[in-house]
Amino acid sequence: AVVVEVPGVATLTLAPRSRVEVVDAPDAPTSRVTLALVAGKVHADVVHRDVADGFAIDVAGVRVIDVGTAFDVARDAGAAP
Repeated sequence: AVVVEVPGVATLTLAPRSRVEVVDAPDAPTSRVTLALVAGKVHADVVHRDVADGFAIDVAGVRVIDVGTAFDVARDAGAAP
């Protein structure tokens, strides 16, 4: 597993052979950070944030928005982009 810290936003733990891409990462710390899960599985521990500034992960045409909790998102190998 690989652990990635996004200061003030979230700690991400990527399972082996997982891949995420940055969709939007504004300079302002109060703006929404959005990633796309391209392959595999990610566990996110998200710092509590305002609803407008949540953390988002896009996967297979669905956007998961979080404002402060822990969750897992997985993408099946055959899922549509």
